[in-house]
Amino acid sequence: MMMFIRLGLAGAMLALTFGGCRKQPDVAQSQSTCTSNNSTVAMTKCNGSNGEVPAEVRAQFNWKTNGDNTITITGYTGTGGVVNIPSTISGLVVTSIGNGAFLFCASLTSITIPNVVAEIKDGAFFRCTNLTEVYFRGSAPRLGDTVFRGDDNTTIYYQIGTTGWDKTFGGRPTAVWNPQGATHGEAR
Repeated sequence: MMMFIRLGLAGAMLALTFGGCRKQPDVAQSQSTCTSNNSTVAMTKCNGSNGEVPAEVRAQFNWKTNGDNTITITGYTGTGGVVNIPSTISGLVVTSIGNGAFLFCASLTSITIPNVVAEIKDGAFFRCTNLTEVYFRGSAPRLGDTVFRGDDNTTIYYQIGTTGWDKTFGGRPTAVWNPQGATHGEAR
């Protein structure tokens, strides 16, 4: 299944209007290319085969392909709850979460971020008012401004042996996470 994804001011206005996660755009089938962020990206495995992220998971995210053939998550269209950011989409590594990607996503409660994400941009999780847990599988990424503003009940969890963590991260308290003893909804 292929997706045509439009993102920009109109997407942000949907998030503001509905007070939740962005709504999933129309889905087109039987296409030979995938379009992301108004630019066409040639993909040989748009259907999620060969060990890639399944189509139903990829369909939850808007993304753009960067000049270095990495991915930036630019939006979220899923229903919220517990969300796992994939390490790869269509065979490309997810290295950043873009400006306002989860902006006003009040239905988001927990998110796990893979060790390949090196940057989270401005306002990525701005006013996700029910977000209580953010789990990082790697070292602390670079943070933009106001990444967790308005997320007053959020705790940041990190693994022992990773670097860049302090008592707070992005203005939120931190705690050590042991994925082998995980009891919450996060991925192990």
